[in-house]
Amino acid sequence: MKSNKELSFPKRKITHLTNEETIYKMFVKTGRLEIDSKGRVWRNSNRGRNRAEVLIPTTTAGRMQSKVREYVNGKPIGCTTARLVYLHHHGRIPHMKVVGTRDGDPTRTSPKNLFLCTQAEATALGLQRAA
Repeated sequence: MKSNKELSFPKRKITHLTNEETIYKMFVKTGRLEIDSKGRVWRNSNRGRNRAEVLIPTTTAGRMQSKVREYVNGKPIGCTTARLVYLHHHGRIPHMKVVGTRDGDPTRTSPKNLFLCTQAEATALGLQRAA
């Protein structure tokens, strides 16, 4: 029998889209959502001749992060605004990575303020800022 060190598992190739990739493909690419250069996400209205634009709020009740929620085939899917902005401006987010903010304020989703890190690094940064 092989020991734990000798066991190896084949790497799985992830072929499904994540929530932010689905929202990006179905809503940003088609123009229902817009992301500007400052990292703000706008929802476009199809009502009337003048396209009314509503900024998706930067905070939600009880949480400091905003979420984008859309419905696909009657099923709600969502992701944080920071992840959607990062995907739009910097490209795909690797597996097991989270999007952090340089200044520690999750409501500031400027592309210059966003960076990738692991969950452990994000927790360590949060603890450093709290001290």
